[in-house]
Amino acid sequence: MSQTFEYKDFIGSVEASIEDGILFGKILFINALITYEAETLRDLKKEFEDAVDDYLEMCQENGIDAIRSFAGKFNVRIPPELHKKAATMAAKQGINLNAFVTDAISHQVAACEREIPTTYRYMEQQLTITATKANDFDSNTTAARINSKIVEVSYAN
Repeated sequence: MSQTFEYKDFIGSVEASIEDGILFGKILFINALITYEAETLRDLKKEFEDAVDDYLEMCQENGIDAIRSFAGKFNVRIPPELHKKAATMAAKQGINLNAFVTDAISHQVAACEREIPTTYRYMEQQLTITATKANDFDSNTTAARINSKIVEVSYAN
């Protein structure tokens, strides 16, 4: 389930305040803080769209770029062991760590855009769900079949 709205190339967050009993959000990736709130999801989407329209109008009136540009640099904090493994794999491939991370992020983004599962855990869950729906074998056989299929998929890549 998406936790964002999209409208006119803008993205807005969707959050909830249990204490206040409201939904709220903000327009993401802009050089301003524009928020919106409502009591229902349908109303929140309308408030988001109105906020985008108002923001675009304000930007046009003041000659401001509406969408924040990205510099292409950001800091990522990862465990030292993962850092070491990534650097080692990059060296084995004859590329630097930056190229390795760029490639990894590119693959993940492409998979998300195509809604392709990329994790072992997700594949295992989907195979379990499929096996459970079949109803034509016992649970011990199911586990063995699922594990053998996961191994086949692992070796195929």
